[in-house]
Amino acid sequence: MGILEDQNKVRQQNLDFLVNYAKKLFNDLFDRHKTNIETLITKNVFDTSDIKEVKIELKTIFKNVDINIYWGSSPPYKFFESVKIENNKFIYDVDEIIKPAINSQLINPYELIENKFSRGHDFNQWVGNIVYTTKKVYLKYLLEQLKPSSVKYNQTYLYLFKPWGFELFEFLNDRFEGAPAETVKYTILFHFLKSQGFVSGLNARYLEFVKSNYSKRNFNRLDFDDVCNEKLKRNEQRLNDIYREFLQTHDL
Repeated sequence: MGILEDQNKVRQQNLDFLVNYAKKLFNDLFDRHKTNIETLITKNVFDTSDIKEVKIELKTIFKNVDINIYWGSSPPYKFFESVKIENNKFIYDVDEIIKPAINSQLINPYELIENKFSRGHDFNQWVGNIVYTTKKVYLKYLLEQLKPSSVKYNQTYLYLFKPWGFELFEFLNDRFEGAPAETVKYTILFHFLKSQGFVSGLNARYLEFVKSNYSKRNFNRLDFDDVCNEKLKRNEQRLNDIYREFLQTHDL
């Protein structure tokens, strides 16, 4: 019984050592990859402000990862699917990372890995798996950062409208008819947009926005009081129909 207890203790110590070793390695590798890749970009890209050139170099580095990473063990290396980047650091599922070590001879009950001068092929292969994975993940992360923005809404008026609010305003402005005056129309549109959560700016800014861009005559005020929602209620069905059309045409 005493021998089994000693063996379990050694096995647990080896497991703890590998978990802590992986944690430190993941922390170090983010900065290491960052420095190495920035050096390669500076060295090999003529104009580092040229995104197209930088992307070509990053893709070249990515393709060469299998060739350039060699830790004295035989490829192919294992890619750990759980490894991601969040807040400028690697995150991972420790169970996935440790599993290859458990399946190999690293976690054994007879000797402590920590005390071994040379930890052998299995250890080098395991470390190589981590280096291989993190470098590929880091390169993919950089390439994602260089992708053109997928934002399709107008960002000029975010001081006044929330995302897609400006587009909805214009859609309503083009299709909503029947208001007896401009002031009534833009009052109704304001209250409808506000009720749908698309207005984020001050009332005064909305007034200035409408006067500067859409008004055919000069006016100095709109009715922003809640009581003006009565005008909205009388036209709400038509506005909701236009809003549904907007959602369908913009695939939102």
